[in-house]
Amino acid sequence: MKKYKCLIRGAYGAYNFGDDALLDVIYTKLLTRFEPAEIGIWGSSESYIPNWYPQAGVISKKDLYKVSCENLIYGGGTQFYDFGKPRNKKQILGFLKSPGYAFNKIQNKLFNSGKKPVEYNNEIYMAVGLGPFKEGSKIKEDTLRRMERAKFVALRDEKSIAYAATREVDIIQTVDLCLSKEVDEGAKDSGRIAVILRDWAHTDSDYTIEHLYAQLSQLDLTRVDFVTFGKDSQLKEFIKDKGLSLYEWDPSSMTLDTFLKKLGRYEMIFSSRYHGVIYSVLLGVPVVALPIEPKLIQASKELDGVLLFDPNKRFTDYVDLITDNYENIVSTLLETKKSKNQESNKTINLMLESL
Repeated sequence: MKKYKCLIRGAYGAYNFGDDALLDVIYTKLLTRFEPAEIGIWGSSESYIPNWYPQAGVISKKDLYKVSCENLIYGGGTQFYDFGKPRNKKQILGFLKSPGYAFNKIQNKLFNSGKKPVEYNNEIYMAVGLGPFKEGSKIKEDTLRRMERAKFVALRDEKSIAYAATREVDIIQTVDLCLSKEVDEGAKDSGRIAVILRDWAHTDSDYTIEHLYAQLSQLDLTRVDFVTFGKDSQLKEFIKDKGLSLYEWDPSSMTLDTFLKKLGRYEMIFSSRYHGVIYSVLLGVPVVALPIEPKLIQASKELDGVLLFDPNKRFTDYVDLITDNYENIVSTLLETKKSKNQESNKTINLMLESL
């Protein structure tokens, strides 16, 4: 059995920029205490993660039952939620894609009395987000029970804190891990606007491309780049069919810093991606959060300078507002960046001391 000092768990390596950025931040921080070979990564089985971190142990799904660790670290992001939709189809598809994992899981249930996929001594929850959860969610109750026994729990927003406050969880309130990253603001390209959108199948939403396109068309679309952080196949097809400009995260052909350098050149950003908002703060780019899910609202409340989209207003209203108040908004964002960077790094240092 392969054993690690730390095993980082998250939705890493699935062509999602936000999750990949979280992995890079926490892996880099752990290197201040551990050797690369002592760190394991438990995420997706996509091929680019082993290429990015060749000295770390990247765990494939079929080998999960052959791994143990001292510290199982949930490394940021929204890893615990429940939209109330059945998972049976998704689980069946996962088994079909990973027959080795399915075999080990069945074998484990038959012969090992339900042994955990990964054996660990301590659980660490590092700046994770909780929710949303449906009423009476078993996922929520299981998560909070485990957090009560965890060695270290840091939650990234007020909504997550409110969920955990219903149980006896020893909590540190913090901010998103990515806010600890040192990022240069860079020069802005005059007049260009980024609109970061995503596919969304969880709930009905007014913030998908189909619902927003008529209003976005009121902008000068020659000034607009549509930006994707994930696979988002329906969104990309829509953009290409309309002949619009597309800039997409492609970890097989670019680095995180390459992607961020381009993102930092925009004059302003509209984003329904949480980490689109986070990195706009880090890059000093005025940003409007499109609340496709609750964490976008939380970001606007907890990060000074972030604007929250009001459905009674138009995109052009926000363009005018940002243009008229540009320097003040950027100044506020950079103050937020400074304070949240300190807060995030303080939490990370406390976590490292606990290991």
